[in-house]
Amino acid sequence: MRNKPTNKNKMIFLITSIVFVLILFFLSTELIQIPFFISPSLGEAFSLATTAKPERLTELYFENHHLLPDVIRQNEEINFEFTICNLEGEDLEYIYEVFMLWQNQKNIIDSDSIFIRKNESKTVIQKYLLDELLVGKIKVAVDLINKNQQIHFWVDMD
Repeated sequence: MRNKPTNKNKMIFLITSIVFVLILFFLSTELIQIPFFISPSLGEAFSLATTAKPERLTELYFENHHLLPDVIRQNEEINFEFTICNLEGEDLEYIYEVFMLWQNQKNIIDSDSIFIRKNESKTVIQKYLLDELLVGKIKVAVDLINKNQQIHFWVDMD
């Protein structure tokens, strides 16, 4: 026959549980140093597992992608817009380059930088008069230099 837990035993269990939860909380928030008996890697692993960190990223995309040109003629203007959305958690200066690639020759259309506050976005309008006589497929690309991101589309020369 088992003995019923006494009030004293219940109280000890409750206090032990609260102390354990508080230790885990303080370890995960780094409000106290990791005790000597826990290795730093274990403490870091616990902290990573119990701490939600916001995802930091930059969005780069073409506006109205369905309206991007697919065929272009000599002396015709290429028009498109791209948007940079800063979700990095801090204000950032983005360095971008817009270029055409034809037969492994890179022709820079535009190169600039743009300052974007955190959680904001900016749209850049591109207009380029294609006055060269080119034949075949041309890659038109936007490159975020300092974020190592690129988007592109292809046009056929008519």
